[in-house]
Amino acid sequence: MGLEKLTNAFGILCLFQGVAAFVGTPLAGFFYGLTNTYDMSFYVSGGLITLSAILCYPLGYVNRWEKQRAAKKDSQKV
Repeated sequence: MGLEKLTNAFGILCLFQGVAAFVGTPLAGFFYGLTNTYDMSFYVSGGLITLSAILCYPLGYVNRWEKQRAAKKDSQKV
């Protein structure tokens, strides 16, 4: 990606962290209100972190595939 896209990527990262901080705390309070324990809040947040890891796993393969596709497209232009 390079340094030229670093600021954009960091801005998007901060945006999603802000949304998570804004939504996460009231959501944890909602689960506490339902169950009178914080266990459900930890289970939900742990599940979301696990889901995030699972979704990030194939990114390396997708990046490699996109580079191969772009190289193939460039070689066909010439």
